[in-house]
This record gives sequence, structure tokens and C-alpha cells, in this order.
Amino acid sequence: MPNDWATFKEADNSKPIYLVKLRPYQEVSGFALDSGSVYKKTFAQNAAACRFNLAWLNLSASRAAMVAGDFYYDTATQTLYVWLAGGANPSTGRTFAYFYLYFSTLERDYDGVNPWKEKLKSVPDFNRGRDGFLDRIATSYGSLTFFNAGWWDAIFADYEFYHAQVEVILTGYLRSPVTAKPAYLPWSEAKTIMRGAGNSDGSGPYANHAIQAAR
Repeated sequence: MPNDWATFKEADNSKPIYLVKLRPYQEVSGFALDSGSVYKKTFAQNAAACRFNLAWLNLSASRAAMVAGDFYYDTATQTLYVWLAGGANPSTGRTFAYFYLYFSTLERDYDGVNPWKEKLKSVPDFNRGRDGFLDRIATSYGSLTFFNAGWWDAIFADYEFYHAQVEVILTGYLRSPVTAKPAYLPWSEAKTIMRGAGNSDGSGPYANHAIQAAR
């Protein structure tokens, strides 16, 4: 088994796998009072961040540990809890929940937590160029192409991808010449090769997500 990146890089039978973490968001409304000043709403995605108008909320470790200015997401009940600093109902303003979608060029459980769906059509396409505003700085930019077949259209209609954060990760496996079984790199050896933000296009047989690296 290739336990380190150096061994994997030098092997003739190494095969790269590209993974993508994409963070869209969705506006949440229709909150109901849970107790005190905490409001709740059923939400299908595992909320990793939450914003009320322009104010970011803090992620609480549990529902019981929440204080003013916190949010908490209960994965078992798919419930988003919000406690605004002023104690108001989040539905009085605009509340946005941010969450991750996980894609790969080979469907597999890589990190022991998330299902990385084989929706990434091809190897990510990256380039380096001159920044249009600060011409002295070179920036990385590129695009990701996902299979669509109506699947992407559905999530594109429900979720917002404007300036969605994206992380591209490289891992891989060695194929044994004897058994032909793949030996995967451990998750600890996976490498982030680009992190930035971009925008998605949800039309056509394939969906594209244009990205620019964070500076």
C-alpha cells in the first residue's frame, strides 16, 4: 500500500484521483420558536456555516451549549437552530446556510465521513495568468466540469453558487500488477492543490464551475 506521497509519485502504476469540495448556500426562512430565543427550521443539508443578513454566526458544539450569536445543526433530525444576538426570529431578516457538496473522479469514501460522488467529469483544468486589476500578481484560475443529465440542473435551481468556495484535492491509488486491486493513498496524504471561489453554470449536458484561487 502506498503510505506516503513520495512513493506514490515515483510509482509507474500510480493513478491520480481528483476530489472537489464545493460550498454553495441556500436562503432559509420559516423559522419556528424552539425555546427561549432559539429558533429552528428543518434543513436537508449539513450546515457548516450560517449568516444572518451580513453577520456571520458562530457554530455551537451542541444545542445545549448555544449562546446568543450561535447556530447549531443537528444531523440526526436535520434541524438548523439559530440564536440571534438580539433574540429576534431569523425570519425577520435574511438567513443563509452554507454547506458542502463532495465530488470526485472516482466514487469512494475517502475521508471516512463524506460520500464523494463520481460527478466530476474530468481532470480539473487550471492555468496561471495575470490579474486584471493588479497586473503584477499572477493568479491561478480554471474550471471544473460536472456531469449533468438533469442532476446538476436540480441543485442549481435550489442552491446558490455565486462566489461559492471550492477546494480541489489530489489523491490516488496504485494498481497491483498481480491482483489488479487498487491500493489507495491514506487520507492523511491527500493534497489540496487549489482553494478559491467561483461561479457555476447549470445548463447543457455538463455543468461548469469557473474558479479563481484565493490570494
